[in-house]
Amino acid sequence: MEAMLTAGGYAFPSGHAMGSMIAFSALAYLGGRILPDWKRQAAVVALAATCIATVGLSRIYLGAHWVSDIAAGFTIGLVWLSIDDRVRGLAAASRDPRTEAQVEGELMCRSGTDYSSF
Repeated sequence: MEAMLTAGGYAFPSGHAMGSMIAFSALAYLGGRILPDWKRQAAVVALAATCIATVGLSRIYLGAHWVSDIAAGFTIGLVWLSIDDRVRGLAAASRDPRTEAQVEGELMCRSGTDYSSF
């Protein structure tokens, strides 16, 4: 506990929370693409969520961060993952021989937004 008492530096946002969100979510994404059935995919996602929550709770328990630090770290990690997903989608679209409108429509469908009523 001595190291915790003498630790210095900034605590906002939590780098551990952000890193765990990014790393475990990426592993869950890869596991979901590799595993054949939905039960195993759900187990991988549940394990990743448990690991992410455990890292956040352990940082609070150790007194290294406040809840707001952890929440900000998780949020920044999610933003990073969202940007990464969008950039990879656009990069794949640039290599796709279909028209840009077709690819953009598929990306919108992936996001769950229904634009057919407009």
